Amino acid sequence: MEEDLTHLRRKRLTTETGLVCLEDYPYTVSVRLHGKHWCGGAIIGPLWVLTAAQCFDYVAKDEVTVRMGSVFRDFGGRIVSVVDIRRHPDYKMDQYYPEHNLAMVKVNVPIVSTSRMQPVALAIADADLPPLFGETVVTGYGSVVTGQIREGENQELRRMIVREVSRGECRLIYGNDYHLQHDNMCLLSVTKGVALCAGDTGDPAVHFSGVNRAGTLYGIALFSGTEECAYKSKPGVFAKVSYSRLWIDKVLEEIPEHTESADSTENVIPLDVEILSGLGRPSFGSWYSDMDELKHRAGEKLEALHVAAKTAADNGKTRVHDVVHQTAEAIQRLREAFHSLWHHELIAEGRARAVAWTKEAVRRVKEGAPPLSPMLLYEELVTLFHDRVWRRSIIIFACGVALGGSAGVLVGLRAARLTPTGPTARALHSHTDQAVILVEDAVSPGVGAGEVLVRVQAFSICSVDRGALRGRAHCLRSLVYRGHVTVGRGFAGIVLDVGYGVLDLEMGDEVWGCVSEWSGGAATELLTIRSSRLSKRPRGLSADSAAALPWAGARALAALRSLAYAPHNCKGKRVAVLGAASGEGCALVQLLSAWGAAVTALAPRHAALTLRDLGAQEFVDVEGTRTNPWASLEASARSTGPWDCVLACDGAGASPANGANPAALLKATAPRGALLDLRARPLLTDRLPMPFSLLFVTSFYTYRLLRWLTGCGTHTDWLEDHHMLREGLDALAKLVDTGSLAPILDKVYLPQDFEVALAHACSDDAIGTTVVRFP
Repeated sequence: MEEDLTHLRRKRLTTETGLVCLEDYPYTVSVRLHGKHWCGGAIIGPLWVLTAAQCFDYVAKDEVTVRMGSVFRDFGGRIVSVVDIRRHPDYKMDQYYPEHNLAMVKVNVPIVSTSRMQPVALAIADADLPPLFGETVVTGYGSVVTGQIREGENQELRRMIVREVSRGECRLIYGNDYHLQHDNMCLLSVTKGVALCAGDTGDPAVHFSGVNRAGTLYGIALFSGTEECAYKSKPGVFAKVSYSRLWIDKVLEEIPEHTESADSTENVIPLDVEILSGLGRPSFGSWYSDMDELKHRAGEKLEALHVAAKTAADNGKTRVHDVVHQTAEAIQRLREAFHSLWHHELIAEGRARAVAWTKEAVRRVKEGAPPLSPMLLYEELVTLFHDRVWRRSIIIFACGVALGGSAGVLVGLRAARLTPTGPTARALHSHTDQAVILVEDAVSPGVGAGEVLVRVQAFSICSVDRGALRGRAHCLRSLVYRGHVTVGRGFAGIVLDVGYGVLDLEMGDEVWGCVSEWSGGAATELLTIRSSRLSKRPRGLSADSAAALPWAGARALAALRSLAYAPHNCKGKRVAVLGAASGEGCALVQLLSAWGAAVTALAPRHAALTLRDLGAQEFVDVEGTRTNPWASLEASARSTGPWDCVLACDGAGASPANGANPAALLKATAPRGALLDLRARPLLTDRLPMPFSLLFVTSFYTYRLLRWLTGCGTHTDWLEDHHMLREGLDALAKLVDTGSLAPILDKVYLPQDFEVALAHACSDDAIGTTVVRFP
């Protein structure tokens, strides 16, 4: 049975269709069983080859050989025997989806470094595949025939260029066919119809980057789930080399035992003569002597480079001195020429005449000007206004000034609206009527001091977005935010750039955060935001799941803080949550149940099972009573008793004033404010009449000016609840890491389906948070 499982795993693995040159991928080898190709592998040291551990389930080392230095699978190059096979100590072959699925194969003779046989560099410990630069290539000798390796096929080395697929997307594709482990990653071919096939288990995935295309080994092929190979592409599952780097280094650092010399003829499988590849008879040398020679040559190259750099610097310094000297001489010559012209006889005579004429003109003005008197000025103005010609000229002049000034203002406003040049990305723009959402190209502004540029992978939407589209917080938003994006509350993405003063984040960090409705929105692929409004998201969360939690989790923590609820004082309290199927409702149910409270969840009938799994002890069905669920809550209070507090989330229907008596819902010992409404309400600033609105705007800018004068900066973090800033996001991450809180992801939509997504998020069908993902 175990052998059948092992064969099934190998049979479901996959290959590619592009022939390559071995000199470009000299680390690739063929691991052979009973003289036939069995798995792929990669040279990582003078005696070691890295491959998949599942290739050696119920296989002895005497049955295994390794062919290297040949572009063909079944002839050419050299074949060496195996003296040891080291599986990862945590690998368990009795599991169908084992962890740490890596093995190191030790050959009997040192591998000579040639153009066709060279080790590949290993990824550093816990490093992930770089997402932006370079390309990742999988090479191997696997079959191009569905699910089998044909005899005499003479398969040549082939390659496949791949990209990484997120763990969430990979799980959606495989479903129950494969269970991803923490040290697995999914790679998908960039060419449609190309995938891994039989015999590609153990194929190396190497990332090439830089001018010299330096290769780094990041993964070993394990599984693809594709029965039809190239006819239906699915992402292949690879074991991450970086997660086992410490074990690999430990094995490589072991003192090598005595191995057979290159001249020995015993226990060495004869070498094949490679006729087609052009490789002559190899001679085995010492790996370490080659490394010493390489170091010597590298030292000579570095010394020559140092001398060349010093010479170039000296030449550059000399040229700078020459330019400065020539510039000083030119300036001196200009000064001498100007001095000679200034003191020329004709120039001096002209200057004297100009001075005399100016003095005479000043004297005549003083003698002929009347005394400066206000009454005289008034009389002259009155006389001018009585002149009809002069009045008409003044009117024409005033009209011209008004018309020209208005045209200039309009041109300036139009120029200010022109889209600046720069990198563009997709964004969901809301227009002035706040009723239309368009997916358009948006320009990413450069990051300023204390800011971070984030490539948003996914963002969440909720009923607050509908309120923002209908005008909620429009007055405050016009003072804080100048963009057109007003939707998207929580988000998850990757840092692309950091501004001056940002020390705790760097490019490539996976982050999450949330944006309040008066600070704009996160529905843009390139988002510039203050570093204080995001933090590193928990490791292991996909972008979709991470985007579902920041907004809902921050609001839940803010509600518990206003009630003064904490893990040490929640045990035994009865808490009712209306709208428990919303994002913040699911978060409240999880936190309160984890802290020992007895939670009563009110939600539609289809959410009952999910809420009970989250920790709700009682469930009240409000199906068909959305307009007044408080009556159902009051009826439940009469039968089971009142609660210590009642929380109303999105989906709670009408306000308590329009429903049951709140006093009948709470215990007599409940504190003031125990009935807490978390639903979004219109802000006071949205209802101010014109005089008071102008007074608010003036006060707002005055306060910001005072903060700037006192050294507090011009940012508006003081408007936000601290749970939506770095402190609260870090607290959310800790709760996720400890298992007290998990994101509840409902559905994932694309940006062009935003209207459908918003309608679903605001309906009774939603359970948890709805997310929009940028493809």
